[in-house]
Amino acid sequence: MKPSVLAGWISVALFAATAVYVGGTPFGGWLQSWLYGSGIRWQNAYRALDAEEPSGVTDIERRRLAWAHAEDEPPAGLGDTSRLHRPGTLARLRWETFDVRGGPLETWEVRALMPRLPDIVPARGREHPVLGDMGCPEECRAALARSGGALIVRSGESGIGNEWPLRMPVGQTFEVARRPLATHDIFSEQPHRVPLTSRPEGGRTVVEPAAMRVTLVEVCHPRARVGALMRLEFHPFAIVPIPRGFRTTRWVQLDGCRTLTAQSGS
Repeated sequence: MKPSVLAGWISVALFAATAVYVGGTPFGGWLQSWLYGSGIRWQNAYRALDAEEPSGVTDIERRRLAWAHAEDEPPAGLGDTSRLHRPGTLARLRWETFDVRGGPLETWEVRALMPRLPDIVPARGREHPVLGDMGCPEECRAALARSGGALIVRSGESGIGNEWPLRMPVGQTFEVARRPLATHDIFSEQPHRVPLTSRPEGGRTVVEPAAMRVTLVEVCHPRARVGALMRLEFHPFAIVPIPRGFRTTRWVQLDGCRTLTAQSGS
Protein backbone atom coordinates (compact mmCIF):
# COMPACT_ATOMS: atom_id res chain seq x y z
CA MET A 1 0.00 0.00 0.00
CA LYS A 2 1.33 3.41 -0.91
CA PRO A 3 2.42 5.59 2.01
CA SER A 4 -0.02 8.32 0.95
CA VAL A 5 -2.95 5.88 0.95
CA LEU A 6 -1.89 4.44 4.31
CA ALA A 7 -1.63 7.94 5.74
CA GLY A 8 -5.14 8.68 4.45
CA TRP A 9 -6.60 5.61 6.14
CA ILE A 10 -4.82 6.47 9.37
CA SER A 11 -6.24 10.00 9.23
CA VAL A 12 -9.76 8.65 8.70
CA ALA A 13 -9.37 6.24 11.61
CA LEU A 14 -8.07 8.99 13.88
CA PHE A 15 -10.91 11.30 12.85
CA ALA A 16 -13.49 8.58 13.53
CA ALA A 17 -11.96 7.79 16.92
CA THR A 18 -11.92 11.47 17.82
CA ALA A 19 -15.56 11.88 16.74
CA VAL A 20 -16.64 8.92 18.88
CA TYR A 21 -14.76 10.30 21.87
CA VAL A 22 -16.08 13.84 21.46
CA GLY A 23 -19.61 12.51 20.94
CA GLY A 24 -19.55 11.10 24.46
CA THR A 25 -18.47 14.36 26.05
CA PRO A 26 -20.75 17.28 27.07
CA PHE A 27 -19.46 19.23 24.08
CA GLY A 28 -20.33 16.37 21.73
CA GLY A 29 -23.84 16.06 23.14
CA TRP A 30 -24.35 19.80 22.91
CA LEU A 31 -23.08 19.91 19.33
CA GLN A 32 -25.26 16.97 18.25
CA SER A 33 -28.39 18.45 19.79
CA TRP A 34 -27.91 21.66 17.86
CA LEU A 35 -26.96 19.98 14.59
CA TYR A 36 -29.85 17.53 14.56
CA GLY A 37 -32.66 19.26 16.41
CA SER A 38 -33.83 22.19 18.49
CA GLY A 39 -30.94 21.99 20.93
CA ILE A 40 -33.06 20.00 23.38
CA ARG A 41 -32.18 16.43 24.32
CA TRP A 42 -35.11 14.31 25.51
CA GLN A 43 -35.36 11.39 27.90
CA ASN A 44 -38.23 9.38 29.32
CA ALA A 45 -39.07 10.96 32.69
CA TYR A 46 -39.31 7.65 34.58
CA ARG A 47 -35.93 6.61 33.21
CA ALA A 48 -34.32 10.00 33.88
CA LEU A 49 -35.52 9.96 37.49
CA ASP A 50 -34.59 6.30 37.98
CA ALA A 51 -38.24 5.35 38.55
CA GLU A 52 -38.75 2.73 35.84
CA GLU A 53 -40.32 -0.52 36.91
CA PRO A 54 -37.93 -3.47 36.95
CA SER A 55 -38.06 -5.63 33.85
CA GLY A 56 -37.40 -9.31 33.39
CA VAL A 57 -38.63 -10.20 36.89
CA THR A 58 -40.59 -13.44 36.79
CA ASP A 59 -42.77 -12.71 39.84
CA ILE A 60 -43.24 -8.99 39.19
CA GLU A 61 -47.03 -9.15 39.68
CA ARG A 62 -46.66 -10.67 43.14
CA ARG A 63 -44.12 -7.99 44.02
CA ARG A 64 -46.35 -5.20 42.74
CA LEU A 65 -49.18 -6.37 44.96
CA ALA A 66 -46.89 -6.77 47.96
CA TRP A 67 -45.54 -3.25 47.51
CA ALA A 68 -49.08 -1.91 46.99
CA HIS A 69 -50.43 -3.52 50.19
CA ALA A 70 -47.44 -2.22 52.14
CA GLU A 71 -48.24 1.31 50.95
CA ASP A 72 -52.04 1.31 51.32
CA GLU A 73 -54.97 -1.09 51.41
CA PRO A 74 -57.06 -1.27 48.24
CA PRO A 75 -60.52 0.31 48.07
CA ALA A 76 -63.23 -2.06 49.30
CA GLY A 77 -64.30 -4.43 46.57
CA LEU A 78 -61.33 -3.88 44.29
CA GLY A 79 -59.32 -6.82 45.54
CA ASP A 80 -56.15 -8.02 43.85
CA THR A 81 -57.34 -7.43 40.31
CA SER A 82 -54.96 -7.07 37.36
CA ARG A 83 -53.85 -3.73 35.99
CA LEU A 84 -56.23 -2.10 33.55
CA HIS A 85 -54.06 0.92 32.80
CA ARG A 86 -50.37 1.07 31.95
CA PRO A 87 -47.77 2.92 34.04
CA GLY A 88 -47.51 6.61 33.20
CA THR A 89 -51.29 7.08 33.21
CA LEU A 90 -52.68 10.50 34.05
CA ALA A 91 -55.75 9.80 36.17
CA ARG A 92 -58.62 12.05 37.22
CA LEU A 93 -60.36 10.88 40.37
CA ARG A 94 -63.43 12.16 42.17
CA TRP A 95 -63.56 12.01 45.95
CA GLU A 96 -66.74 12.21 48.02
CA THR A 97 -67.18 12.35 51.79
CA PHE A 98 -70.35 11.75 53.81
CA ASP A 99 -71.64 12.44 57.32
CA VAL A 100 -73.02 9.88 59.80
CA ARG A 101 -76.49 10.15 58.26
CA GLY A 102 -75.17 9.46 54.76
CA GLY A 103 -75.49 13.06 53.66
CA PRO A 104 -72.81 14.53 51.38
CA LEU A 105 -70.12 16.65 53.00
CA GLU A 106 -67.66 17.44 50.21
CA THR A 107 -66.85 16.50 46.61
CA TRP A 108 -63.66 17.35 44.72
CA GLU A 109 -61.49 16.04 41.90
CA VAL A 110 -57.76 15.46 41.65
CA ARG A 111 -55.43 14.60 38.78
CA ALA A 112 -52.30 12.55 39.37
CA LEU A 113 -49.69 10.71 37.35
CA MET A 114 -49.65 7.02 38.19
CA PRO A 115 -47.29 5.79 39.42
CA ARG A 116 -45.83 8.95 40.86
CA LEU A 117 -42.48 10.26 39.75
CA PRO A 118 -39.98 11.07 42.49
CA ASP A 119 -40.13 14.66 43.68
CA ILE A 120 -39.37 16.97 40.78
CA VAL A 121 -38.77 20.29 42.49
CA PRO A 122 -35.67 20.42 44.74
CA ALA A 123 -35.48 22.09 48.11
CA ARG A 124 -35.35 25.84 47.89
CA GLY A 125 -31.89 27.13 47.04
CA ARG A 126 -30.58 23.71 46.02
CA GLU A 127 -30.23 21.83 42.76
CA HIS A 128 -32.34 18.77 42.15
CA PRO A 129 -30.30 15.73 43.26
CA VAL A 130 -30.86 13.98 39.90
CA LEU A 131 -31.86 16.65 37.37
CA GLY A 132 -29.53 19.38 38.59
CA ASP A 133 -30.32 22.95 37.50
CA MET A 134 -34.03 23.24 36.64
CA GLY A 135 -35.92 25.88 34.70
CA CYS A 136 -37.89 26.55 31.53
CA PRO A 137 -35.87 28.73 29.12
CA GLU A 138 -37.16 30.05 25.81
CA GLU A 139 -36.49 26.75 24.03
CA CYS A 140 -38.55 24.93 26.67
CA ARG A 141 -41.49 27.31 26.20
CA ALA A 142 -41.26 26.86 22.43
CA ALA A 143 -41.28 23.06 22.80
CA LEU A 144 -44.37 23.24 25.02
CA ALA A 145 -46.12 25.43 22.46
CA ARG A 146 -45.28 23.06 19.61
CA SER A 147 -46.45 19.93 21.38
CA GLY A 148 -49.32 21.44 23.35
CA GLY A 149 -47.58 19.99 26.38
CA ALA A 150 -47.73 21.00 30.02
CA LEU A 151 -44.82 21.76 32.32
CA ILE A 152 -45.08 19.86 35.61
CA VAL A 153 -43.35 20.35 38.93
CA ARG A 154 -45.12 17.47 40.72
CA SER A 155 -46.84 14.17 39.93
CA GLY A 156 -49.86 14.80 42.10
CA GLU A 157 -51.21 12.77 45.03
CA SER A 158 -54.30 10.72 44.31
CA GLY A 159 -55.06 10.03 47.99
CA ILE A 160 -54.66 6.25 47.63
CA GLY A 161 -51.72 3.99 46.92
CA ASN A 162 -49.96 4.34 43.57
CA GLU A 163 -50.97 0.90 42.34
CA TRP A 164 -54.72 0.95 42.94
CA PRO A 165 -55.85 3.56 40.38
CA LEU A 166 -54.05 1.51 37.71
CA ARG A 167 -56.38 -1.38 38.58
CA MET A 168 -59.64 0.57 38.96
CA PRO A 169 -62.24 0.48 36.16
CA VAL A 170 -63.19 3.89 34.84
CA GLY A 171 -66.54 5.06 36.20
CA GLN A 172 -66.79 2.62 39.12
CA THR A 173 -67.08 3.98 42.66
CA PHE A 174 -65.31 2.35 45.60
CA GLU A 175 -65.61 2.75 49.34
CA VAL A 176 -62.32 3.68 51.04
CA ALA A 177 -61.39 3.08 54.66
CA ARG A 178 -61.98 6.22 56.69
CA ARG A 179 -58.77 8.09 57.54
CA PRO A 180 -57.26 11.58 57.37
CA LEU A 181 -56.90 12.26 53.68
CA ALA A 182 -54.62 14.46 51.57
CA THR A 183 -54.78 14.81 47.80
CA HIS A 184 -52.72 17.14 45.61
CA ASP A 185 -53.71 17.94 42.05
CA ILE A 186 -50.79 17.83 39.63
CA PHE A 187 -51.37 21.46 38.63
CA SER A 188 -52.42 22.94 41.98
CA GLU A 189 -50.11 24.76 44.34
CA GLN A 190 -51.73 23.50 47.54
CA PRO A 191 -52.93 20.05 48.59
CA HIS A 192 -56.51 19.34 49.58
CA ARG A 193 -56.70 18.00 53.14
CA VAL A 194 -59.58 16.26 54.88
CA PRO A 195 -59.00 15.64 58.60
CA LEU A 196 -61.09 13.40 60.80
CA THR A 197 -63.04 15.51 63.28
CA SER A 198 -65.04 14.40 66.32
CA ARG A 199 -67.97 16.01 68.11
CA PRO A 200 -70.45 14.95 70.79
CA GLU A 201 -73.95 14.06 69.60
CA GLY A 202 -76.71 12.38 71.56
CA GLY A 203 -74.43 11.16 74.31
CA ARG A 204 -71.86 9.70 71.92
CA THR A 205 -68.87 10.88 69.96
CA VAL A 206 -69.39 11.23 66.24
CA VAL A 207 -66.41 11.13 63.90
CA GLU A 208 -66.69 12.65 60.43
CA PRO A 209 -66.33 12.08 57.58
CA ALA A 210 -68.16 8.87 58.34
CA ALA A 211 -67.61 7.50 54.83
CA MET A 212 -65.29 8.16 51.89
CA ARG A 213 -65.69 7.12 48.26
CA VAL A 214 -63.44 7.41 45.23
CA THR A 215 -64.22 7.11 41.52
CA LEU A 216 -61.77 6.93 38.65
CA VAL A 217 -63.44 9.41 36.29
CA GLU A 218 -61.00 9.55 33.39
CA VAL A 219 -57.59 8.34 32.27
CA CYS A 220 -55.16 9.49 29.62
CA HIS A 221 -51.71 8.32 28.56
CA PRO A 222 -49.37 11.27 28.11
CA ARG A 223 -45.70 11.13 27.22
CA ALA A 224 -43.77 12.15 30.32
CA ARG A 225 -40.29 13.31 29.42
CA VAL A 226 -37.36 15.37 30.63
CA GLY A 227 -35.94 18.04 28.37
CA ALA A 228 -32.31 19.09 28.74
CA LEU A 229 -30.77 22.17 27.16
CA MET A 230 -27.00 22.55 27.25
CA ARG A 231 -25.40 25.94 26.67
CA LEU A 232 -21.82 27.06 26.43
CA GLU A 233 -21.35 29.95 28.88
CA PHE A 234 -18.72 32.67 28.70
CA HIS A 235 -17.06 34.76 31.37
CA PRO A 236 -19.25 37.87 31.66
CA PHE A 237 -16.51 40.48 32.11
CA ALA A 238 -13.88 39.21 29.68
CA ILE A 239 -12.99 41.55 26.81
CA VAL A 240 -12.49 38.56 24.51
CA PRO A 241 -15.17 35.82 24.83
CA ILE A 242 -13.67 33.16 27.06
CA PRO A 243 -15.68 29.95 27.55
CA ARG A 244 -16.13 28.98 31.18
CA GLY A 245 -18.01 25.71 30.71
CA PHE A 246 -21.31 24.15 29.87
CA ARG A 247 -24.53 24.64 31.80
CA THR A 248 -27.44 22.23 31.45
CA THR A 249 -30.99 23.19 32.37
CA ARG A 250 -33.70 20.54 32.68
CA TRP A 251 -37.47 20.43 33.02
CA VAL A 252 -40.25 17.83 33.05
CA GLN A 253 -43.25 18.00 30.74
CA LEU A 254 -46.30 16.00 29.72
CA ASP A 255 -47.22 15.82 26.04
CA GLY A 256 -50.71 14.82 24.96
CA CYS A 257 -53.85 14.73 27.10
CA ARG A 258 -54.55 18.40 26.36
CA THR A 259 -58.13 18.26 27.58
CA LEU A 260 -57.23 16.66 30.87
CA THR A 261 -54.24 18.88 31.56
CA ALA A 262 -56.21 22.03 30.67
CA GLN A 263 -59.03 21.40 33.14
CA SER A 264 -59.02 23.15 36.48
CA GLY A 265 -58.02 21.01 39.43
CA SER A 266 -58.41 21.22 43.18
